[in-house]
Amino acid sequence: EPILGKTYGICVTGDTLILNAETGERVRIDQIPQHPQGFVVQGVDAGLRPAAGAITHWINNGVKDVVEVRLQNGMAVKMTPDHKVLTETGWQPIGELRPGDYIAIPHQLHVSAPDATATDRRLQLLGHLLADGSFHHGIRYATYHPYAAETFVQAMQEFPSAASMAANQHGVFEFTLAEPAAQTDPFSIWLGEMGLIDEHGGVTPKRLFLPEFLFRLGDRSIAMFLGALWTSGGAVSSRSCSFNTPGKRLAVGVQ
Repeated sequence: EPILGKTYGICVTGDTLILNAETGERVRIDQIPQHPQGFVVQGVDAGLRPAAGAITHWINNGVKDVVEVRLQNGMAVKMTPDHKVLTETGWQPIGELRPGDYIAIPHQLHVSAPDATATDRRLQLLGHLLADGSFHHGIRYATYHPYAAETFVQAMQEFPSAASMAANQHGVFEFTLAEPAAQTDPFSIWLGEMGLIDEHGGVTPKRLFLPEFLFRLGDRSIAMFLGALWTSGGAVSSRSCSFNTPGKRLAVGVQ
């Protein structure tokens, strides 16, 4: 939107994901209509306060040199070198920055009208599976933590016929949920709808990702999902919270 009589834009690669501030949907720029209706993005206003504005259009500038900047918190972005970002000394071309410079990032992303819905059990179940589950050679879940196993059993009541459990001699709670060929039961169909399994099997640990519907949820539902994810695969101390995964897409999505 025009701010102080000027029109502002960004110069990024076509595969950059943009979050719709009204729905939470993440869309590649090159998949947005050139003159979109109602696609709102977040940014800052002239006073550097959080603000949102509608995309008016986008332009294909052809082949350009780009730089990739990685931040200390793991975030990364590809932009043309002349694209300006907010720094401690004001707006600066990203191509002129050096290691040690600071770039402003959003404190929080707000979604004004989340439209996706999911039951608490399904959100908890998905969080446990993405943290400590396996989709590649049948669907399985294992944990050392009694509380994680207890909440997982409660969540599996959403699909009462899908799970069997055994605790081995080392105190590991193991659940066998479905075999690779089981594509017709409701549990496998649900995972298939999210893209986590198909007729060829399930995703490998390095290819794990967050299903897109999660980004369209409200804060309470997101908290429900993250709580289960952390219960199975996270750690919390008095000084920090951490979550480890071999999947880069999953890590970026959680972030």
